[in-house]
Amino acid sequence: MILPVLQVSFPRVSFGQLAERDVDTDILGRYPEQIERQRSQLMSKSESMNKNFPTWQDPKGAPLSCVEKIKVLNENFGELREMMQDAMEDALLMGCDEEQFRQVMRSVVEELHNPYGKPDDQD
Repeated sequence: MILPVLQVSFPRVSFGQLAERDVDTDILGRYPEQIERQRSQLMSKSESMNKNFPTWQDPKGAPLSCVEKIKVLNENFGELREMMQDAMEDALLMGCDEEQFRQVMRSVVEELHNPYGKPDDQD
């Protein structure tokens, strides 16, 4: 005997919806206090991680001036930072040693290969 499959749909809630000030509690369920607390935590984490961008420099040490290049670099850096933070939190929750995790992350950076070679002025 084959039993019918029960299909249940839940409303999809994106980070953007959680980040909005006028959160619709009907969509989010019966726990608006918990949702508001999570939204605040996500926003503060995201804001604090994306505030401190470096001043991007060319190979001679002069700051980049192209706004679009800086924007792309900052977006990439912010995404990497968030991804690395999430990976660290997962590792710690699963019992990984923090210092070992940091060493592994440093080694990943060291293993990156420059496909364009060294700049002309650095031999």
